[in-house]
This record gives sequence, structure tokens and C-alpha cells, in this order.
Amino acid sequence: MAKRVQKSQTATLHKRASRIWSFCDNLVVRIYKQIKPIHLYILLCMAYMFSTSGVIYNLINTPPPYGMERVGVNESRPVFIANGMMTQYSTEGYISGLLNLVAGVSLVLTLVELRSKRCNGTLAFAYVLTFCVSCLFQKRRFNKKTGM
Repeated sequence: MAKRVQKSQTATLHKRASRIWSFCDNLVVRIYKQIKPIHLYILLCMAYMFSTSGVIYNLINTPPPYGMERVGVNESRPVFIANGMMTQYSTEGYISGLLNLVAGVSLVLTLVELRSKRCNGTLAFAYVLTFCVSCLFQKRRFNKKTGM
């Protein structure tokens, strides 16, 4: 037969749950006060980079980090970008995700710099140049993948 729970046991359980909840609530508030907006932005940028770099593909298929290409009779050199659209080295994915991140962050920094009251044209130009170089690297990688 099932035992009946007494009122004193229910009150004790309620007090314990209340203490645990208040501890968790205080912990979340303390952590929230310590986190600055830049920390959250960095965390989101890292999550974006890893989500666009093919981490899930790398976990499922476990590709090698790089391949080897024959140059001469007894010589070979490392290759970080696989030929063809259906294969990928793990390093290739991370490089691609990093290039996407650099392009996005450079655009954000350009907009912040252009909106500031003490706008430095040289710095804004450097951010735009970084964006363009990142896009050119991505275009070059795409051309190598598609054989263009």
C-alpha cells in the first residue's frame, strides 16, 4: 500500500525546493551581472563560425585534416582544400567558417566606425579592405572546389 505523505514532509520538500530555486536564481543573476555585451557577442561569433564550418559533418564523417598532393616523383605537399563538391577536409571547413566570420565582423566594425562621431576614414577603409580580401579568398576556394 502507498504511504501517505504527511504535511510536515511536504513542507520540508517545499522548503528545500524553494532554497534550491533561490540559489539557482541568485547564481544566474550573479553570472548575468558579470557578463558584458562583448562577451556575449564573442560567444555568438564563435557559435556562428563553428556552425558554418561544418563541425557536424566533421563529427559524423571524420575526414582527415588535410590531404597530400604529389608534386614530383618522390615529393608531396599538403593540400587543405579538397577537389570536388562532395568531399571536404576538416581544416577546409574551419578556414571557410573563419573567413565568413572575418567578413561579417569587418562589415559590422565598418558600420560602427562610420557611425561614430570621431570617424577615422583610414580605419574604415582597412575594415572594408579586410572584407574584400576575405570575400576574394572565399571566391578562390569556391573556384577550386568547382573546378573553375
